[in-house]
Amino acid sequence: MVHLVVHLVEEAKLGGPVHYRWMFPIERYLGLLKSYVRNKACSEGSIVEGYLMQEILTFCSRGRIQNTKVDKKVHRGFVHWFANRIANNLNDIRGSNDEDVLISLAQGPFDQARRFTAYNVNGFKFRTLERDESLETQNSGVFGTFGTRSYSSNSDTQMRFGRVPCYGKLIDIIEVFYNGFMVPLFKCEWANTTNPRGMRTDKLGFTSINFTRLIHTGEHEDDEPYIKASEAQLVYYVDDEKEKGWSIPVHLKPRDLYDMGVNDEEIMPSNEAYPPQNLEQFFPDDTTHIQLARVAIDDDFQSSSENENVEDDNENMVL
Repeated sequence: MVHLVVHLVEEAKLGGPVHYRWMFPIERYLGLLKSYVRNKACSEGSIVEGYLMQEILTFCSRGRIQNTKVDKKVHRGFVHWFANRIANNLNDIRGSNDEDVLISLAQGPFDQARRFTAYNVNGFKFRTLERDESLETQNSGVFGTFGTRSYSSNSDTQMRFGRVPCYGKLIDIIEVFYNGFMVPLFKCEWANTTNPRGMRTDKLGFTSINFTRLIHTGEHEDDEPYIKASEAQLVYYVDDEKEKGWSIPVHLKPRDLYDMGVNDEEIMPSNEAYPPQNLEQFFPDDTTHIQLARVAIDDDFQSSSENENVEDDNENMVL
């Protein structure tokens, strides 16, 4: 062993670090290939199928990561891209029905906006969560289905695309003004409905929502806490007594709401005077005595006497 130490310095100068020329990586990779064997009669074929499957899964996972990066890039640069697109193609949209709307969207909203604590839309009356805290009723629950691509986290490579149900609580209402129209927006606290920790369904079919893990809080650039008011539906949440932090959403049917205008003055009916009665056409000017009672005839006296006899008989029957 003492003589071996003498040659180690020379071997290190000739071969370099030992991990570049030892056999442990080769032995480890051969063990991985042997794990692909499912049919010992065709071991080589099993190794080929397992190797191809591993390469395909690796390629697909890299594609998902690339798609995630593309989605984020499109989301962040869409505003500038849309404005440049409209500005460079004004001649193509001239005369179309959506010309004014597209130009207004490209210019962006005004710097001033209005804020509300309650809003009526889609047959529902919404109130912010802060205003609901001082009331007995609950009108801050929001539900909507949106066709979006969703990821549970930044490291998630499994994309979910389609009509994703979303449950949230309304925290702010703003009205953004464009040139020619306005857009009401709802800012909500959204539960993570793409993860079983945020939404689940029990054996009886009841859906439970957990608001302890929120998404789209507005802390990151890619968060989207706002939705259009026309996309919102009203729900109210019933707390689960057995498991804290979970709530059961109950969907409501919209009611008919009518806008009666902003004028609150009481509407008074107009009293029209009756037309004057012209009695001169019935009575001449030389008339001094006007008979207001009709002249009694014999038939009238006979009917009145019969009525008196009937009344006397009734009194006798009572006595």
